[in-house]
Amino acid sequence: LISWPLDLKATLAPLEGKLKLHRPLHLPWNAANHHFRPFTFQMPYDLGGDHVNAITELSKAQKPLFRADELLEFDRHYFGDVFGVAMNIKGYLVKKGLHSGLHEFIHEMTARERFYYLLINPHWHPRDVKIYFEPAAEDPSTELDVEIGYKFLEHDDERHSHFPVHDQIGQDPEVPSTHVINFDVSFKGAKERKVSAELR
Repeated sequence: LISWPLDLKATLAPLEGKLKLHRPLHLPWNAANHHFRPFTFQMPYDLGGDHVNAITELSKAQKPLFRADELLEFDRHYFGDVFGVAMNIKGYLVKKGLHSGLHEFIHEMTARERFYYLLINPHWHPRDVKIYFEPAAEDPSTELDVEIGYKFLEHDDERHSHFPVHDQIGQDPEVPSTHVINFDVSFKGAKERKVSAELR
């Protein structure tokens, strides 16, 4: 299950070459919830019995294929003080062969095999992963602003940047025409946090 509520204000300024996105942060926010809990069941084989409550009886008779001591639980927290929004990842995975399985998944599988493994789960490995965001303990962010800008600079245009500019190619004194894409992400609240990137 993926939950991405959309409460977004977008402003496009073609003359300035900018796209601005503004979103209030409604936290906590459950971003993703994925689980696969393999089980078996044991019930008496009785064709002549009353099957009115068969679904309830079946759910009560479920037996998990893996014991609790065979599962590795995790609860990780990221980015709380950095962005004012804490990302939490919580759940469990099968313990046996976890490191070798992750290595195989990341380094040896193709994208198609990864998709098949996540969707079908051919080995019936139990997994439960929840990704959710919540306000940071101190100075939580309440708004998110994203600004994407594009400029095309001719060789004689002024070069303004937050970063050191290296537009010359080798020893050539001529500065070439340059495409510039700027990304600015601001987390606003009692304290403002900003991340900037530039691609030339």
